[in-house]
Amino acid sequence: MSLPFSVKLIDQSGNGFDCVATLTQAQFTTLKNAGYSHALRDCIGQTDTAWISDVTAALNAGLSVAIYQGSYSGMWSDLSLASSRAQQAISRAKLVDYPQYGTIWLNVEDIGSNSHQQIINWINTWSKAIRDAGYGAGVYCGCNTLTGDEYYYDLAYVTHYWENCSSACQQVLPVRGYEIKQTACNKSISGIIVDTDYLTVDNLGQYPEGMIKA
Repeated sequence: MSLPFSVKLIDQSGNGFDCVATLTQAQFTTLKNAGYSHALRDCIGQTDTAWISDVTAALNAGLSVAIYQGSYSGMWSDLSLASSRAQQAISRAKLVDYPQYGTIWLNVEDIGSNSHQQIINWINTWSKAIRDAGYGAGVYCGCNTLTGDEYYYDLAYVTHYWENCSSACQQVLPVRGYEIKQTACNKSISGIIVDTDYLTVDNLGQYPEGMIKA
């Protein structure tokens, strides 16, 4: 299985959105017409067929697409899941012909009582697998997780960073800064509930990478 058309890599810049819900092409078009150019899509939780249909609909609406992988509290204590979930994300990327060097994002949230070192080890295992598969590894820096210094200095294979929307718990990320800034959570746009994002170049000249129709 693959997409019914060719795609190409794109530097993503401007307004975008993320949400877990499956959306129709009409909903993607509504968001595009509202000024959002980039869709960040959760690659886990759908059948292969539904995943391909979701990405196809977004691309047909004229959006660029990037891939992220959600998290849940129980996974961080099991290091073996870092490898298996990375392989899930890689498999889903290949299903939709995601270009080499495209960014695959990991949501870092709900770390519970796990130590920061456990989280760092987990992310390093996950992100090395993503990088070794030819993609860029990125992290969504959730509330009450790692410090900004830990995100930047202790993650050996992560080169893309996404800031959460809560001003009460945003981390200051040294040197590189963020490529994505989440600007609002649970925002209704024509009745469609999404988190909104602004995608831009970081302090080292790097953009988040996604795909569009060729």
